[in-house]
Amino acid sequence: MGQHDVSKALTIVREHFEEIDAALAQLPDLQVRVATREVLQRLIGRPSVGRKPLASPAILTPTEAARLLGASPDSVRRWCEQGRIPSYRTPGGHWRIARRDLDQVDTFRRALEAVSKTWAQDPETQFDV
Repeated sequence: MGQHDVSKALTIVREHFEEIDAALAQLPDLQVRVATREVLQRLIGRPSVGRKPLASPAILTPTEAARLLGASPDSVRRWCEQGRIPSYRTPGGHWRIARRDLDQVDTFRRALEAVSKTWAQDPETQFDV
């Protein structure tokens, strides 16, 4: 692949980044989503893509967690309030989520989605032991 081809490919990625970013949100593996998004952002010279970069890889805000989960920040805040995502409040009242907990939540969510799909395809499997 020549330099011209690389430049052309990067131009296409820049022009369609929002669509690519939305497609990345559908990837099942959280770490793959994050790594792919970060590489693309660096390649096209958009490190934050108009968004606040991750403050820390270990601790996330609801907005950062939402971006990784492909959900809305309001949903993530609601899940924090309901105890559905392990989280804590800062002294200023802001929610924070440990990245390792978010990874576990995402893994559990994917497992539930797989079970739901199986049950939808074959309701008899609901009662198999």
